[in-house]
Amino acid sequence: MIYKQIFIKSEADLPKEKGSYISCTIDSGYIRDRNFNNTASSNILWINGIKWYLKPCEIDMPSDEEIACEIIAEFLATPHPNQRNNYNREKKAFARGAKWAIEEIIKRNK
Repeated sequence: MIYKQIFIKSEADLPKEKGSYISCTIDSGYIRDRNFNNTASSNILWINGIKWYLKPCEIDMPSDEEIACEIIAEFLATPHPNQRNNYNREKKAFARGAKWAIEEIIKRNK
């Protein structure tokens, strides 16, 4: 699960659904799981007492197959003169594939 940190500045920043949220108090900075009921009294308590909460987010992620294909493509893109360089190519291909996956997640979820 991916979470987005939401800072509460006004009622518009409060959770939209009732439920349990990981949140941080304004005064002590204490982080814990708190219930949000979406009632007038709950809203006031959250606006005056909660600095931020973590909102669960659904994001579009590249599939394992897409990531693997990108890593393999990077690996095959450069020739290797010997086995030692082959190991370095594997590390570089994996790093490029991981970088591609991060960029792809950001691009798909703007």
